Formats: sequence, structure tokens, C-alpha cells
Amino acid sequence: MTAETSKDPPARLMDLSVNPIKALSAQEAKGVVADIKDWGKAQPAIAGLVGSDSPARDFIIAALTLSPFLRDLARISPVLLAEALEGELRTILRETIDSARNSWTAATETELMALLRRAKRRAAFSIALGDLSGLFDGAEATGWLTALAEACIAAAIDYLLLAAHGSGKLTLKDESRPSERSGLIVLGMGKLGGRELNFSSDIDLIFAYTENGETDGRVPQSNSEYFARLAQDTGRLLSTRTEHGFVFRVDTLLRPFGSVGAPAASVGAMEQYYQEHGREWERYAMIKARPVAGDLEAGRQLLELLQPFVYRRYLDFGALGALRDLKGLIDQEANKRGAEDNLKLGPGGIRELEFIVQLFQLSRGGQDARLRDQRLRPVLRYLGECGLLPPATAEALDQAYVFLRRAENAIQFHADEQTHRLPQAPEARAALCAALGLGGWDELLLRLDTVRERVRAEVERIFVHPGIKKKLCDTWKGDISLLSKVRPMYGHHYHFHIRIKCPPGSDGCTPQVAPPTDSGCGKELTLWFDRLKPKPVPKYAELPKRKPTKPVKPAYLTMNSLPKACTMVLNDKSVTSMAAAEYHGPLGVDYAESDVPATTTETAYAAPTEVATTVAFRSVEDFSGLVPELDKVPVPADRPLQ
Repeated sequence: MTAETSKDPPARLMDLSVNPIKALSAQEAKGVVADIKDWGKAQPAIAGLVGSDSPARDFIIAALTLSPFLRDLARISPVLLAEALEGELRTILRETIDSARNSWTAATETELMALLRRAKRRAAFSIALGDLSGLFDGAEATGWLTALAEACIAAAIDYLLLAAHGSGKLTLKDESRPSERSGLIVLGMGKLGGRELNFSSDIDLIFAYTENGETDGRVPQSNSEYFARLAQDTGRLLSTRTEHGFVFRVDTLLRPFGSVGAPAASVGAMEQYYQEHGREWERYAMIKARPVAGDLEAGRQLLELLQPFVYRRYLDFGALGALRDLKGLIDQEANKRGAEDNLKLGPGGIRELEFIVQLFQLSRGGQDARLRDQRLRPVLRYLGECGLLPPATAEALDQAYVFLRRAENAIQFHADEQTHRLPQAPEARAALCAALGLGGWDELLLRLDTVRERVRAEVERIFVHPGIKKKLCDTWKGDISLLSKVRPMYGHHYHFHIRIKCPPGSDGCTPQVAPPTDSGCGKELTLWFDRLKPKPVPKYAELPKRKPTKPVKPAYLTMNSLPKACTMVLNDKSVTSMAAAEYHGPLGVDYAESDVPATTTETAYAAPTEVATTVAFRSVEDFSGLVPELDKVPVPADRPLQ
């Protein structure tokens, strides 16, 4: 896989008609010119650059002043610059990735590691030049980096499988294609799975194997032991820093049970884990899962097996609360570190934009296959096309994403550092502005503020919009809390459980507006309980003296005993609930009819401080327009989601 498409024009630096970036300073440019003259002694293509007066010359000088990383690569291997000047960048990258993929035939581990690191160096140099020059679009650089990572992972695994075959630990089905039908599954997660790798990204991997038992070689070994060792060796081959650097840092902590889990698990164990222990954040992570190496067909079958865990068959509005909780944890951790200058974790940053897209994927992906795509931009584009987001909003978010990722890449290839923060050093700031074609730091901050405010506004609209809460609170003069999510019940009804808490000193939960009529209500939401009239609050002495001997069950009144308990007006149509109310008495004591003497029941329930109701809808259409709004009501700490 490459990032190239048939529609892309040739990416040749010598064909540049204008230099899109400026040198960091005249002094830095003078130093680069001196280096170019020195490198040109052995490379004619570079020597020809010295005396020319062309946009390509100006671009190369500017690029090497903006990135010490690129300048160091050219100094270590001037041939990288020479071939970038003579050749076509996409052709160079295609050849480099093919070379990396075929390096599994290396005679020794040391040779393999050197080949992979040289390929990474060559590809990174060409990708950076293509990105800085504008010859690549906003997404192409990340696509090439992802393709390179996949090739390097596959080469390392094929080398290890072939070595195991030679030592008698297993028998390959085809020595010329070691991974084919090997039973090994490698899932790419995160940015790797989404084909969105940055210059300094880790690669997140999950290793699995098709079945338990033993390997089928002359010297058999348990599959659990063998594949665990293979997973560890893959990470070592790619992550170890040598005199040639490293390829990619490998992270396997997204596997079942994280750091305490086995490095590789069987398909059966994976299925059992996600069924019994899978958490909401793991659903979020598995959206990006994609087979990247090993037995690709077995990997696709594993993801099909896990699809019901990730994507629910019905509209999953509980995903909003789960993502909100996860976002809260991330925000809390980011705030500890100071996230205002963090393009990834800060307000309006890349992570928040991802949350917007993945909310729709989690809630609706079970019903719409086009949402089950690991790539963010195609899904975002589809959200605009199908009307789940206004087209203008989808387009604005896409532009914001491209800008944020370009800025993130420019920060990282400046000095090959894994960071998402805006630089503090004046030279690094100037280099970032120049790489993005902006006039200065103030202009960059203005652009960033505009982009992040647009993302943040959409996040707040979806996740924390207060409109419905305010509407309900104004109606009830109290605090509205969410008790549980919508879920299918009795086959075709959908329930939403809310709590209404009356303010201190009030006369109880008394409706402050008249019950709605069938006309004139519009889309306003009104809840009322016409049986709950204010009565004197009993004194403590009038309440039952004994303590319950078992947990108190709340009293539920049916439609028969509490007529018109709750009516919901939605889109000019009234929907009456099946279930009615749960009462919480004055003093914070819960009462059920069996726990309260008949003579005091009326008194005990006279002025409840809290009322909870379960609203039932007859169809998905009845609640789909309302639930996303109600779901934004915050969950009280003492009443966790059920």
C-alpha cells in the first residue's frame, strides 16, 4: 500500500515554479550553502544546484535551515539529497518501501536491522521534502509513513518466521511467503490503523494467533510461548537504537489486560476478553484496528468476530456518555501537564476532533457500514454527505484536521522529536511558521485559535450543550440528572431514565408550567406530574422508626395508579410513558410501600425531594431526535450510569 494515486502529478523538486517556504535566517542559509558545496564534490546533482538560480535551489536551502533533522540526514548521506533532486519523489518512496518489505531475506539479524533503518532514513527525507514543498497534500505524508511502517513490520515478522522454520520450531506453508497461513495476526491500532502516522509516531500493535496448541516443527513449542516471543522480538528489531538509528518505537499496551496481559493471545482468548472484560475505551480504540502484517485473512476474520463488541446493532446512544467519560479523563490528565499549547490533547485539538467522528462511528456504525472505516477524513466527509453533520461543518472540520496534522508534522520533523506541543525556542517557532508558510508567530497563533475554536464549538455542541438541561431546569425549577441510558426493552420499547431533584426550600416537585396541549408546543420538551401537589413535609418523628432489614427497593407507580404520569411532547407529537415514578423522601431516605406503614404512606410521599421517571418510546424514530440532547445532562457522582 502506498499513498500514491493515479491522479497525482509527478512530484519533482526540479519542477517547482516557486519556492513555498523561506529560510530561517540569512546566516543559517549561508551555512547550508557551504554544506551543499561540500556535498557537491561527490554528488554532481548537488553540485549543479550551487550555481543555479532556481526555486528548487531556494527551496532546498530553506528546508535544510528549517529542519536540523533533514540537514543531519543529508550530511550523513548526501546521496539522499542527490536522488531527491534527480528523481521523482513518489517513485523514490515506492522503491524504498518495496526494498524495506523485501529485506526479510537478509542473511543476519544485524543486516536486517541496518536495511530497515536505512529505508526509514531515505523515506523520511523524501516525505519531508514532499510535504514542505507542497508537492504532497495534507494527508499524503501520513499515508507514506504508514505504508513504510507496514512494510517494516511485515519484513521483521517474515524474517522471524523464516528463522523459526530453519530452527525447526515450526513448518511454514510457503517459505517464499512466510506470513501466509502462518496463524499469526498483527493488528495495527491508533494512527497506524488509521493510516495517519506522523514522523515521530509510535506504532501500536496487538499480536494474536489463530489457535492454541503447539507449533508444528521438529522442535515443537507451545503457541502461547512461541508467539509471545515473536511479538517481543518484532518490537526489538524495530525499536532498538543502533548506529543507524531506529525504525519505529513499538507499543503493545493496547492488548488485552495491558501490561499484565500476554504479549500475544489466541483468537478464542481475544473473543472471551472483549465479551467479558472489554471496556468502553477499548471499543473506541478498536475502531482503528486493522490487519497490517502476518496472516492478513486471519486478521480480517478476527475483526469480524469482534465487530459486535465495537459496533452495536442498534443505535448506541450510550456511546456519548462513554466517550464523554473518556474525554473527561484525558482532559484531566492533559490539564495536569498544561495542554493549552498541545495540538493533540489541548482544547480544539486533534483528539477532540477525533472524538466527534468516533462518536458517530460508535453510535451508528452497527447500522451503517460506511462509518466502519479506520480513516478519519473519509468518515468525516461521509458525515457531511449523509446529513449527520451539516456539510459546511464537515468541510470546516476537515480543513481544521489537515492544518493541525500539518502543524504537528512540521513540529516533529524539525528535530525528529515525539512532541505535540508548540515550540518555545524562538528558532523553532520561526521554523514552524516558515514550514507552514505563515508570516510570523502572531499569525500562526491567530490561525490556530480560529481552527481550534471551530473544533471546540462543535465538541461543545455535541458533548456538553446545556440547552435541554436549562430547558428542563427552567420548567421544574430544579436540577435534572441522568440515571441511565436508553436501552431496548420488551422488544420494541426504549426507555430513558432521568431524575428531577427539587431545590432546597421548595414546595416539592411541582410543575411550574401548565400541562401541554396537542397544539402550540412545537419541539419544546415539557415533563409534568399532575398528581404531585405540594403537601406539608412530615417531621422526622412522623417517619418510620425502624431501619430496613434489606436494601430498600424504590416504589414504582404504574400508569393505572398514576394517570398521565409523564407526557413528552416531541415534534408536535405526544408520547406517553409506560412506567411512572420513583420517589425519594425528604431527609434523603428512600421509601417503598412495603417499608412504610399504610397510615404514613400518604405523608411520607407528600413532598418528595426527588422524582425519577422512566420514559418509554414506541420506536427508534420517536426518541432518536431527542435522546442526543437529553444524553448531554451530566451524571451525578452518587448515581453512576447503569
